Amino acid sequence: MESIQKDLKQSEEYLLQSGDPIQLAKTRLEQTRTALRTGDQKAAKELARLSWKGFSGYGDIFYPDDLRYLLIAEGDYVAEGGSKDELIDVFMYMIQDLVPTSDIDQLLERTVAATNRFFGAERGGIFWFDEKQNTNTPLLRAGHNLSQNDIESSEFKTSLKLIESSFQKNCPMVERFNKRNVFKSQLKAALCVPFGKPKVQGVLYHDNSYVNDCFND
Repeated sequence: MESIQKDLKQSEEYLLQSGDPIQLAKTRLEQTRTALRTGDQKAAKELARLSWKGFSGYGDIFYPDDLRYLLIAEGDYVAEGGSKDELIDVFMYMIQDLVPTSDIDQLLERTVAATNRFFGAERGGIFWFDEKQNTNTPLLRAGHNLSQNDIESSEFKTSLKLIESSFQKNCPMVERFNKRNVFKSQLKAALCVPFGKPKVQGVLYHDNSYVNDCFND
């Protein structure tokens, strides 16, 4: 890890000299991930903000969803320099792509992508519970960085239980996993939000593998 940090620091110094803001911002993104892996939250937040500024208006194109929560401090969306009320505006901006479409699967995928960015999650999915199947096992209707192979893996069993519990109790849930292992394959936090009226039909799910305090209750 020290050698990686050293290489990234050297890359940062070279890019500062060459004056390439986009590549410098990308390097700082990798420095942000390294800081998270070593538990340095303060450095991660500062690097996250520097990388956002470096994209100079192209943040929505280049900035990864799973690190956006670092741009939110004390309820304010730092990237936009806005207030708590403007957080809703940020969300509305993200779902502008949800135009009417005859393709329901495409609409659901766009919805997950929008909420994934809003919550600062790494992955997301809409899980549907079909009463006709007489089972509590949900169907993945749409996913963002989340596939059928992912949810069938043994690593996703804990998340499935959380999704099922959120559905059965009709209650939003935030789960923080206290694990020492900080590699990407190990989840740190998960969020579940049931939806449907008058009866719950599914659960919106998001997770993050880097830190366990990315979702606010």
